[in-house]
Formats: sequence, structure tokens, C-alpha cells
Amino acid sequence: MVEALRVNESLLVPPEAISVKRVRSSGPGGQNVNKVASKVEVRVDPDRIPMLPAAARARLRHLAPGLDAEGRIFVTRQGSRSQHENLKEAMATLAGLLARSLKPPRARIHTKPGPSARERRLETKRKESARKVSRRRPAEED
Repeated sequence: MVEALRVNESLLVPPEAISVKRVRSSGPGGQNVNKVASKVEVRVDPDRIPMLPAAARARLRHLAPGLDAEGRIFVTRQGSRSQHENLKEAMATLAGLLARSLKPPRARIHTKPGPSARERRLETKRKESARKVSRRRPAEED
């Protein structure tokens, strides 16, 4: 069983929300790859984290690199030959995702283009128009 994951002072992921599976890695390790399960798959059920607000839970599902069929967050690591290192990396990634989900996105401030940008746009339109006019066939005169 995995121990609880402390994200920050206000969020603690209980161990029952986290499941860890160790499988054979396709990464570095030579012949060791065939013997040792160094790849780590960590799954977290956001619905089992009581301290996680509903808005953060929705953001977490959007930010997650992968979701399984039950809606759990899915993080895998296999970069290291060490199972312990891969588990630490996966838990750190998970903690980072949870921390990012807690911060609400900044509201977009709608701005208008400045006078110079407006003038550049109109000048570009004039040039394009002139280019297309020059491509036309000359008008037939009677």
C-alpha cells in the first residue's frame, strides 16, 4: 500500500485513493528488463479525495495526461531502472497535477487592438487587394 500524498498544507490525498501497479518496463536496463518490473503505473480516484473541491476536480480531469475507464487519473513512469525512482517521479507528477488543479485559471481580459495594429491590418488588406486586382484579366473594351 502507498502512503498518503501531501500536495500542500490544505490537500492530502488519502492512501485509499491511490493505487500503484508495477509492470515490466520497455525502457533501459539490458537483460534486467526481462526480470524486474521497474515501470510504475499510479492511478488516483479524484472522487475519493475529500479535500478536493468540485471545481478543482473538474480541472484535474482536464489536466490529466490520461484517464482510465473508471475516470481515475493515470500516470506512468519508466525512465529509470529503479522502481523506487519511477514511483517517486510518478508521485511528484501527480502532486504537480493536483497543485495545478487547485489554482483557478486566470480570467481572460478582453482587449482591443491598438491604433498601430489596426493600421497594419488595414495596410495588409490594401496590399492583398492590390495584388489580386493586378491578377485580373484586363476588361474588354468595345
